[in-house]
Amino acid sequence: MFCLGIYLLRSNIKILSYMTLFYTFLIVIAFYPKYIFSIGFWFSIFAVFYIYLFIQYFKNYNKWLLFIFFNIWMFLIFNPIVHYYFPQTSYEQFYSIPITIFFNFFYPAEIFAHIFGFSNYFDKYLKIFIEYKIYVYEVFTPLYFYILYLLVSFLSIWSKKAFIILNILMIGFNIYMYLLV
Repeated sequence: MFCLGIYLLRSNIKILSYMTLFYTFLIVIAFYPKYIFSIGFWFSIFAVFYIYLFIQYFKNYNKWLLFIFFNIWMFLIFNPIVHYYFPQTSYEQFYSIPITIFFNFFYPAEIFAHIFGFSNYFDKYLKIFIEYKIYVYEVFTPLYFYILYLLVSFLSIWSKKAFIILNILMIGFNIYMYLLV
């Protein structure tokens, strides 16, 4: 996908478009038909699709606010899709939002620490994090909700009302998943 993106950039073809994503999907499937059965491939396509939706509807807001809000929105918008396939969840999943932001700074610092031999300073915090016990429970996304969610997601390309409904569905599912179960 990266190579295709570079080619499109060099050819002055708009990269951030739903049609480019669709053509990329078709090209990848044409070269690697087995990916049609790869959940990781589908999650990747959905993730890029939701990034495009985010850019389409939130591009005019403050960039610093979007840096934080993007991680929160992507976490929440993807939950109904992920929980159709993988129902395991926990309250600690919310930690992934600040961890994702923090990781942008922590990872280069950790590499630097390992190169220069003072990684023990960071490793003890990693050990605490890794050894933490997490309570896991299951929440399934019902098939009817999954289909409705995908349909409204695709309609959001053309309709702001559909995008608002999508966000209501997202909030409703996450409230159900974390507060009502």
